[in-house]
Amino acid sequence: MRTSTVFVLLCLLGCVSCFFYPSRPEGTGWRLIQTSEKHAEWVQGDVLENLMFGMDIDTAVSPKLWIAVRLYRRFKDVTSHWEEGSRISVERKKGTIPDYPTPNPTAHPEVSDLFKLANADSLESIVKEMTSLQTRYYKSKESRQASEFVRGKVEEILKKAGTTDVTVEYIDNTGYDQPNVIVKIPAKEGSSTSSEISIVGAHIDSICSEDCSGGKEARAPGADDDASGSATVLEIFRLIVEGKWRGKRQIHFMWFAAEEPGLLGSATVAKQYKKQKANQLTTSGYHSEGNSMTTLTDPNSKFANYLYKIAQAYVPEVPIIKDSCGYACSDQWSFDDEGFPAGMYIESEPTDPYVHSIQDTYNRLDFDGMVHFVKVGVAWLTEVSR
Repeated sequence: MRTSTVFVLLCLLGCVSCFFYPSRPEGTGWRLIQTSEKHAEWVQGDVLENLMFGMDIDTAVSPKLWIAVRLYRRFKDVTSHWEEGSRISVERKKGTIPDYPTPNPTAHPEVSDLFKLANADSLESIVKEMTSLQTRYYKSKESRQASEFVRGKVEEILKKAGTTDVTVEYIDNTGYDQPNVIVKIPAKEGSSTSSEISIVGAHIDSICSEDCSGGKEARAPGADDDASGSATVLEIFRLIVEGKWRGKRQIHFMWFAAEEPGLLGSATVAKQYKKQKANQLTTSGYHSEGNSMTTLTDPNSKFANYLYKIAQAYVPEVPIIKDSCGYACSDQWSFDDEGFPAGMYIESEPTDPYVHSIQDTYNRLDFDGMVHFVKVGVAWLTEVSR
């Protein structure tokens, strides 16, 4: 997690790795948690939350579940998949993936003008405001305020620019009051690929699970994870709007709810886009604090290589590496599950000692470094909209 932005391309293909889910136990309150492409198990919701908050539990769970939830925070809550009638694991689609063109900054002279609009002070202001909430945990009293804050910022940007052709909406989630925020910018008029979609996203929720008490109402500023990513996506959006730029594809900006408890919000969105038969969907995620950059090779290494080349071409002054983050590490996995190639940029430091703690505060972030992630996001949008 940490500054994360998701990028997705849609290709619906066959199931590669599937297994039968275990039967649901008797009673209510059970959640189906998948910890790898070969393992899922049922656990009571309160036990799952206690594991997430670092609390003691008096119920036996498998070592796989304990490690995935308590130590690594890499798991998916696939209860809705079961409730929709499926009895096999979430299908990861594989098949022919497009050959991506070599990034070419000289073909996009408008990018340099957009880059000039990027502002570290703007990023800092957004993160400060987001982290002023007690918590953005998806079941907290303030959970909806996080979504409302982002929507308010979007509408403020649109009003200032006098833009009227952009739609702003919520996609609600079942069982909690933290909607996903979706903003849709149309393709340029007359484009032959106007039905295709490029997505940039980050998650808005936060959690405190390290050296804190108070459960779902505990102070969880979540500056690095992931107010930084949410601010980065807002800043990319501002540059596109103020620069009055339109591409050959639609651009959908997304702020996902409930990433921390198992990628719930992004799963809702990805399923809806699949049901709507989105023609071509490319998704990029951000987790963007720092002066170096990493492209994550999972879940789609070919798409990740494309993101890597874009960063090399457009921000050559920034050290860029490739790395993996592991199964279900963030929202790009929800889109990959539905057959959409997806990837993510993060800062190069693999672990932030303050993540998921009360000390994950805005004053620890490098906002000048975050500007590089804004530039890469803008560059990616111009490249995929060729």
